[in-house]
Amino acid sequence: MSLISFFKKSKRPVLKLAWTPLQTILAIAGLVGTGLMLGILLTYWPQLPAEVPTHFNFSGTPDSWGSKQSLFFLAGVGLVLYPVMLVLSRFPHLYNYLVTITETNAEKQYTMAITFMLTMANIVIWMFAYIMWQTVRVALGESRGLEPQFLYVILFAAFVSIVVYFIASLRARDVPPRK
Repeated sequence: MSLISFFKKSKRPVLKLAWTPLQTILAIAGLVGTGLMLGILLTYWPQLPAEVPTHFNFSGTPDSWGSKQSLFFLAGVGLVLYPVMLVLSRFPHLYNYLVTITETNAEKQYTMAITFMLTMANIVIWMFAYIMWQTVRVALGESRGLEPQFLYVILFAAFVSIVVYFIASLRARDVPPRK
């Protein structure tokens, strides 16, 4: 089975939707976060000691140290995740939905799902940028670890995004498309 035939087997409408201004801003913000993460790594690389934190415990304190080359793994994960999520945002007809997707609600549901995907991609890439920044700061002796509220902020942002999307999706289950 080819990739093209896989996409065509979906019984949902396949729409080519232009990005909304918000979606464009989210895509650009994610690219900025990706660039910042890489910029931090490349800018501070010469100053970094041979060993850097490779893991932080729940309170944000480093509890494992390793080679500074391990930062390339952190950057690599971010460099893979963000573009994959960006590409996936272009195929909303393949997502799982809380509601049945019909010809009448597809445009609205897809638009909300794309925005949600781009929002989650931003949460992920900005989390990676922050972890890179704090890892470098700890390695250089400028910080003791991740800020204690870091985990709560990330979890809160993800949770709020999910709840807002679910509520909006359920409310728009029978919304006709724009003309």
